[in-house]
Amino acid sequence: MSGYDYNKIAKTAQRLVKKFGSTQKIRRTALTQTNPWETPTTSDTDYSCDAVITNYSSREIDGVNILATDRRAVVPAAGLGIVPVSTDRLIVDSVTYTIASVKNIKPASVVIAYELQVRTA
Repeated sequence: MSGYDYNKIAKTAQRLVKKFGSTQKIRRTALTQTNPWETPTTSDTDYSCDAVITNYSSREIDGVNILATDRRAVVPAAGLGIVPVSTDRLIVDSVTYTIASVKNIKPASVVIAYELQVRTA
């Protein structure tokens, strides 16, 4: 379907997740080192995001790639300001989850949302 405006779908996804999800945080840690002989320092930056958090179905849980305690978080790309990566963490209601994987929900060249597989840290 050429010429289709997927940005409109991205905005709709953002609106629906905001309505039916909850506001959480993606935490990114940056490592800074002014001089090679100095000890590096870290600083955390939190990015507010809306997310829908669900459990994986028993069919999806294989005990290796997806654990029974893993959760799925769908985060709209529109308005996020960053692209989540596996070194980030997701803070859900004050519980810190590591990000095991990030999948782009992307029917064309526009990322609609990110599907994060998260597990307790």
